[in-house]
Amino acid sequence: MADLSGEVATGGEGGLLGLVFHPNEPTAFTYQTYIDVGSRQNRVVAHDLSDGWASRTVFDGIPGASIHDGGRLLAWNDALYVTSGDAGDADSAQDRDALSGKVHRLTFGGDPHPDNPFGTSVFTWGHRNPQGLAPRDGRLFSTEHGPDSDDEINLLEAGNNYGWPELQGTRGGERYTPALDSFTPTIAPGGATFYPNDGPIDAWQGDLLFGTLAGSHLHRTTIEGTTVTGNDRHFEGTFGRLRTTFVGPDDHLYAVTSNRDGRGSPQEGDDRVLRFAPA
Repeated sequence: MADLSGEVATGGEGGLLGLVFHPNEPTAFTYQTYIDVGSRQNRVVAHDLSDGWASRTVFDGIPGASIHDGGRLLAWNDALYVTSGDAGDADSAQDRDALSGKVHRLTFGGDPHPDNPFGTSVFTWGHRNPQGLAPRDGRLFSTEHGPDSDDEINLLEAGNNYGWPELQGTRGGERYTPALDSFTPTIAPGGATFYPNDGPIDAWQGDLLFGTLAGSHLHRTTIEGTTVTGNDRHFEGTFGRLRTTFVGPDDHLYAVTSNRDGRGSPQEGDDRVLRFAPA
């Protein structure tokens, strides 16, 4: 039986945004925008796959807006990671008690993870609109939308403040953690994933791959340890806006187009799920 107080609210950058599966149990998690007493909010919902996707809210009260709703989910290292945007309130990213402008780390029951740095759900803070989470070798990387400059690739470390709105890009300081790399003009990076080290496309092995919305290309970043050593663009302008990328069980890269979100130019057959295989 669902305990949801409002239906999923679409429009703007909100809606049904994230989906991830529990690594060991028949449970899925979704990130949803909804309306509660006239207020736009976001929540994480657990679905019981053994009971017809029966739903219950496990994490709620994330501020929502027509922009910057975050929405990425990741199940990794016995935890559920959740990205929240600043929901149009930039200063809230610097308020450690606010749920907006953060990356949260939860148990699979929706409680703050016991290893979190502040005793709350907050894992990292000072974010504008993080859109991708990608783990590799015990480290967690993210992609994030900047304003009109400095889209970012970040290395997320527990307790760190990534600067928004006080600081952007690769500039750092005593209080703020700089990005590993940034992009100006902006490309609007989406969901990110690392290509398998033995993946079928040799040239991509071990690299960070993410779709871009404004950039309309598949982006490939080479990272050696924690240092970015190269960037390449693939299929620029071919498929339009690419939002989510992921590696399937066959080790091929998949990407989802986003040309019918009101900001793209739909092509014949949009929207689509693409699979990238060796030629």
